[in-house]
Amino acid sequence: MSLKEQSQKPQRADAQENRRHLLEVAHRVFMKKGPDASLEEIARRAEVGIGTLYRHFPTRSDLIEEVYAEQIEALISRANELADTLPPKEALTGWLRAVADHVMTYKALKACLVAVREKEGLDHRQWKERLRAAGGRLLSAAEKAGAVRPGLDPTALLSLVHGITVAAEREPESTRRMEEFLQIMIDGLTKGA
Repeated sequence: MSLKEQSQKPQRADAQENRRHLLEVAHRVFMKKGPDASLEEIARRAEVGIGTLYRHFPTRSDLIEEVYAEQIEALISRANELADTLPPKEALTGWLRAVADHVMTYKALKACLVAVREKEGLDHRQWKERLRAAGGRLLSAAEKAGAVRPGLDPTALLSLVHGITVAAEREPESTRRMEEFLQIMIDGLTKGA
């Protein structure tokens, strides 16, 4: 839940359903057409008036932020799920792969949001800290299990994953190359552990 949602008054059930539906439709449209997709198209596909969309999301950046925040929440939940179901090494490496997939999938949406938020002087880094904490818990468990080299930093790992996605996106067959680069990083983390 975003900081905005936390500060809002509770909504009626139908308003909550409208909001949820708008977010689902916006996610699909943004994924298909990019972050510059028309808000009118999103409202039309959600079968609501543009006024309903603006009541829930007064600006384009508000809508993009909520769509992106949902994906970050999914990554954080994924870290918890992996920690509960897999051995520490597999949980960490599975989550690093999920982060890499996320970065490749949502790069344009995040870039648009960051640019708008920086222009408006707003902070977009709240997600980074929560991701670092989720990864830190997985990394700590893997270190305690002796599955990875000691002394690794979760912020550095996230930066490495981001760097891998930047390098891979410039390659033909970017998804395959991302997997190759990521495996090289994972081998480095676990070698000598």
